[in-house]
Amino acid sequence: MTKKRTRKKTPPRKSFFSRLVSTLAIFLSILVVTGYVLEVGLPSLASRNGTRKVTVPAIDVKATLNSYGISSSWISQQGKTLNVRLPAEMHPLLIYQKLSRVIAEKGGKIEQGKAESTGKMSLAFTLENEQLRNIWFIPDTTLHRTNAEIAIIIDDFGYHRNETVQALIDLPFEITYSIIPGLSYSVEIAELLGKMDKAVMIHIPMEPQQGPVEDGEFTLLTKYEPKEISKRIEKAVKAVPFAKGINNHMGSKATTDSLLLDAAFKALRKDDYFFIDSRTSTESIAYAMARKRHVPALENDLFLDPVDEVEEIEKKMFALADVAAKNGHAIAIGHPRPNTLAVLHKVMPVLSEQGFRFVQVNQLIKEQSQ
Repeated sequence: MTKKRTRKKTPPRKSFFSRLVSTLAIFLSILVVTGYVLEVGLPSLASRNGTRKVTVPAIDVKATLNSYGISSSWISQQGKTLNVRLPAEMHPLLIYQKLSRVIAEKGGKIEQGKAESTGKMSLAFTLENEQLRNIWFIPDTTLHRTNAEIAIIIDDFGYHRNETVQALIDLPFEITYSIIPGLSYSVEIAELLGKMDKAVMIHIPMEPQQGPVEDGEFTLLTKYEPKEISKRIEKAVKAVPFAKGINNHMGSKATTDSLLLDAAFKALRKDDYFFIDSRTSTESIAYAMARKRHVPALENDLFLDPVDEVEEIEKKMFALADVAAKNGHAIAIGHPRPNTLAVLHKVMPVLSEQGFRFVQVNQLIKEQSQ
């Protein structure tokens, strides 16, 4: 009698989600064993005996998470727990991989990593053997990367033709170049940018409230009659080839003077130029006056480099992204400095990965005027 062969039962295959959770759990275990550390920037905590305090390195948690593509609006805090919501396309594992490149030089240590079946993940950190707050990464299908537009204007071109200027011209993202008329390199830079189909503006000197007044042939001063203001605008237009718009250099006094602005905008309207109010004064009426005179106009949202330090400029870039995400677009003004260039090179690709689009300011003007 032939013996029947019995087929071995194949255990049911794990779902893709289960296998993913298992993989993440293994990855977290490796992090714990290898003692990776993290930039945390949380407040100092009292030690167990309640007398000695442990000071955490002064790193801004929000800015650190922002730099990995996490919007400030996705971050909240409850007690000692930091909750970080993530869109579906931004998996926590990717954040850990990015963090691992910088955490080795910090003093914090991952004590525990946990992945739940829901997709939530948490990390508990210590610093000098003192437990810090948990960070929870929470998938949120209602979140999506932004498609907001950002226009960055770099002012003060024309003074120099150095490596920083050339690197800004060669930047692989769209920015707008605002050139002061009448300087040594103004025409040369404007013509080069025009041939490259880059966005050119006139950065016209205007009278400030305090400090020295650049009383050159293009400067707009409140003492001038409307005819002289119009004449100087026309000269500036001829002095900067390929320009399509104008923004104020200084001008905290001039941008509060309705007579000066009225004359200037009548001249700009004749040349079909747009205007960006640099907002060097909170009292500026320039944007409102431009609109009144039917000159396409927008306002600067923030200055990138009032403090010429890399860390501060990075914070401004991510603050700019928050404004853009909220309003659909944002404008910032910077200057041709090495630190500003370095931050643009570092942060613009990060924001681009998040979905932000860098555009010429004239494109933004056109879209907002429709």
